[in-house]
Amino acid sequence: MMAVERLASRPLARAPFEVRLLLLAVIALASGCVAAVLVLRSAHEPNPAAAAVFILLIGWSFVASGLVAWLHRPDNRVGKLLVAVGFVSFLSALAEANSSLPFTLGVVLGSASIAVLAHLLLAFPSGRLQTRLERALALGFYVDLVGLQLLWVLFADLSVTGCEDCVAGGIHEPARVAENAFLVRPSDDLADGIEAFQNAVGIVLVLSLVTVLVRRWRTSSHAARRALVPVLVAGLATAGLLLLVLGTYLVREDAAPSLRWVTLAAYASVPLAFLSGLMRTRLARAGVGRLLTQVPEEPTLEEAQEGLRAVLGDPTLRLACWLPESLRFVDTEGRPFEVPADSLTAVTTMIQYEDHPVAAVVHDPSLRDEPELLEEVLAAARLGLEKDRSNQALRRSEARNRALLNALPDLMFRIGRDGTYLDFNADRESELATPPEEILGKTVWERLPAEVAERLMRCADHALDEGGVQTVEYELDFPDGHRHYEGRLVASGPDEVVLIVRNITDRKRQEAEVRRLYAELERRLQQLQASRARIVEVGDAERRRLERNLHDGAQQRLVSLSLTLRLAEGRLESDPEAARRMLGEAGEELAQALAELRELARGIHPAVLIERGLATALESLVTRATVAVEVEELPGERLPPSVEAAVYYIVAEALTNAGRYAHAEGASVRVRCENGHAVVRVADDGVGGADPGAGSGLRGLRDRVEALDGRFSVVSPPGEGTTITAEIPCA
Repeated sequence: MMAVERLASRPLARAPFEVRLLLLAVIALASGCVAAVLVLRSAHEPNPAAAAVFILLIGWSFVASGLVAWLHRPDNRVGKLLVAVGFVSFLSALAEANSSLPFTLGVVLGSASIAVLAHLLLAFPSGRLQTRLERALALGFYVDLVGLQLLWVLFADLSVTGCEDCVAGGIHEPARVAENAFLVRPSDDLADGIEAFQNAVGIVLVLSLVTVLVRRWRTSSHAARRALVPVLVAGLATAGLLLLVLGTYLVREDAAPSLRWVTLAAYASVPLAFLSGLMRTRLARAGVGRLLTQVPEEPTLEEAQEGLRAVLGDPTLRLACWLPESLRFVDTEGRPFEVPADSLTAVTTMIQYEDHPVAAVVHDPSLRDEPELLEEVLAAARLGLEKDRSNQALRRSEARNRALLNALPDLMFRIGRDGTYLDFNADRESELATPPEEILGKTVWERLPAEVAERLMRCADHALDEGGVQTVEYELDFPDGHRHYEGRLVASGPDEVVLIVRNITDRKRQEAEVRRLYAELERRLQQLQASRARIVEVGDAERRRLERNLHDGAQQRLVSLSLTLRLAEGRLESDPEAARRMLGEAGEELAQALAELRELARGIHPAVLIERGLATALESLVTRATVAVEVEELPGERLPPSVEAAVYYIVAEALTNAGRYAHAEGASVRVRCENGHAVVRVADDGVGGADPGAGSGLRGLRDRVEALDGRFSVVSPPGEGTTITAEIPCA
């Protein structure tokens, strides 16, 4: 097997490629003539003329097909293997020789061409055996048809005689024509056993070959099947007939020769199948011209893709176009396309123009076995795509220019160095400071305020003297209000400039609004910083108050209680009555200390608020208030602890202020939950005039509410009472 591959790939000489092929053709012609002469002069062939025709037909057709394939695809070994089948088939003519040595060689090598043909079918279309199974099957055919044949010849009596009606292995006449030159020891039993084993192995090999070919057909893509169809049909037909011959020979030995001519006819059709495959490629290459004529003048990417699929016969083909602007590929629907890595099912061929990518074609790998077709089709596609890309670039450039023109500001003026208006363009005349008929021939000083005209002409002088774009902003008064404009000036000649004017009134208003919002944010930030400082200050003051109250109140009483208890302890035995009196005084002192601690704790966080809720705590406040209080509404459910504490202190501070500072006679309290907020309202009928920023009490309440992301307000007109309202999120 390897020797055949080396023989098929070995150059005949250093002569040019076409000369070597011509030399092979001459050798094949001569070999066929020699083979025909051997057959026609055979003394033991019953049908020499028919046998000579078939030998010439098979040998020359294989060689001719191989030379054509070799010429068109030098890198593919299919052509070389076809030539090898043709030359080896000529060796079967040696079996018709009348001399023993060539006759025996012909018997040994008569079926070798079938082994090379099996090798060819297994290696098609690349010309190389790809898998371990394919190499094993090819080797098996060589061993069976050459090795076992040689082993059979060593023990078989092959002597033939000349007669008019004899058949191979048939009637023997006294005058022998040819004998077995390789005979070691005649043994009919041993020869029959080897022959039976050889036929059985042949059946297994042919069945395996058919299985491989069928599986290759089933797993091939649509594009690959188009190339496989003619060759596989002819190959399967030949394999089927061989299988029939071998099977029939095992059952009835004298029936096999009757199938000889049918098998030879099928055998001769194989090179014709290869030629039809080549013709199919030629016809497909002719379809490249139709691709250029049938595809529209300016095809879409999808139409180009369908044209390529039709010519190449690959319905799975995908076309992606390269976009230079975004440096990426897009598919027929305009979506980004990632070029996939080559695999067993798809490979990518790039279409380039002057070393720049134009498109990517993802196609079936079998198309690489037809490089001329693929190259011509993609070359035609490259021309169309490059033309289309040039047209698209031109259209995009036109669209950009049109968009730029449409996007130009409303006003455009040509102004001379002396300030005279030379030309103008205005989509909206309402933007002009003067009527249109009063522009041309006038100067900027005649149309615009002096200060604006001076600024424009200074920028014009800079544009003319220094180059570049000069920008100026100015304002004009119109009947409907004040407008802001931005002017850009660029030199358009040695003594003139182009002034492009844009109305920027909306932008200026937005900038003013942004500045206002920024100032408001700054003010709120300052308030927040002041609030934080007040919270720290209040916290420090509250700690000092607690320390002072503890030191001056409960702490002094507890120290006095400790001294009293020690004195009472010392008089328990000497003066029990005095000890009892001291213990009584200690009890009263302890009660007062506890009362002071409870009062102090109530100021920090009322225990009743924690234990019984906001409603009960507020009722306790109302009971202790110094003014008459009407409770309009209280919440029935518990609120978050921080919210309840804030509401409690708001009500407590408001009622304290109503009685202490406002001299009110009555007040009202309402607490309700609305839209996820706790809404507190405390109103009194006092003197009013409360200032939330003057005292620490109301200011502390505001800080507490705002710390909870709430809102706090005080309405206190003089003589009309005070209303304190707070809204605190509680959801």
